Amino acid sequence: MPFLDPHLLPELPLAFENDDHQAEARLLNEAIEAVEAYRDGRFSAEDVLQRLDALRILEREHFAREEAAMRECGYPAYAVHRQEHERVLADRRAEAERFRLGRGAGRLLTYLTETVPVWLLGHLQTMDLHAARFVAASTGGDART
Repeated sequence: MPFLDPHLLPELPLAFENDDHQAEARLLNEAIEAVEAYRDGRFSAEDVLQRLDALRILEREHFAREEAAMRECGYPAYAVHRQEHERVLADRRAEAERFRLGRGAGRLLTYLTETVPVWLLGHLQTMDLHAARFVAASTGGDART
């Protein structure tokens, strides 16, 4: 059973965001499973780092799509939203680097199972929801919420 069920994430009024968020949840689950396998001796540190990198790449691509949509529509809180994306990507890089330097799988597992899901759900229900509603209203997009 996945740690974070991708199908239980809140839906936003933009289909690409829902698709990206579900993919993000799946990659988060894979990263968590990799850390657990590493702790059990079934995966190498490189296996874990590959999954963390896949998650970070997806997030970077998702953030770029989301930011482009906000910019094109003149979303008023674009700068604040973008700054939050930059902070999160920096956090992801820092946690991966700590793990790479041998600072412990326990810390990384806590980060992935506590910090990331809390941030993701909070971000979806606040910043992303407001931005998606604005973009959907501005473009006549798919307004499902």
